[in-house]
Amino acid sequence: NDPDRKYPKSVNTPAKRALYDNLDNNEQLALAMDNAVWESKQDDWENNSFKTKRVKFAIQEALGDKDKDGKMVDRVLELVKNQKEYK
Repeated sequence: NDPDRKYPKSVNTPAKRALYDNLDNNEQLALAMDNAVWESKQDDWENNSFKTKRVKFAIQEALGDKDKDGKMVDRVLELVKNQKEYK
């Protein structure tokens, strides 16, 4: 991440910035994704397949028709798993 990069005011955490950077600088989508993760994640979600599927489904819902090839959900899920905020 470029430390001099300017982000919208609402993109104010490292996790939101990572989502924003990886979702074509789409502020609304990054915020929707962040919200979807926070609402769906449960304790130890990344180590439990059922809890992980719940987060994956929430990501899929937030992406809607933007995931043309079906691969974006998995990319975003991996990105989210690597964010300390979501642990």
